[in-house]
Amino acid sequence: MQYKNGKIDGEYSSYYRNKNIKFRVEYKNDVLWNVYEYNDEEGNELDFGSFKDGNGHIIKYDSDGVIEEEGEVKNGLREGVWKYYIKGRFFYERE
Repeated sequence: MQYKNGKIDGEYSSYYRNKNIKFRVEYKNDVLWNVYEYNDEEGNELDFGSFKDGNGHIIKYDSDGVIEEEGEVKNGLREGVWKYYIKGRFFYERE
């Protein structure tokens, strides 16, 4: 993870224990800006939504590759209603 003036800035990748890539993202000025890939533990691509340049719909997954939360982002910040899941099943939503 790279920092610039004390804030996350640049590409960041996370890996599973089996060394497969979990996700590869980009931060700008401490804000999630782009998602380039999101995979399950076997390396299968997961749908991360339509998130690009700090805007759009994003889907996040837990360490098992199961949906955990989803919602809209504008200029890198959460906006509107977000849905939360437990073990892939809808749990609640909040604004």
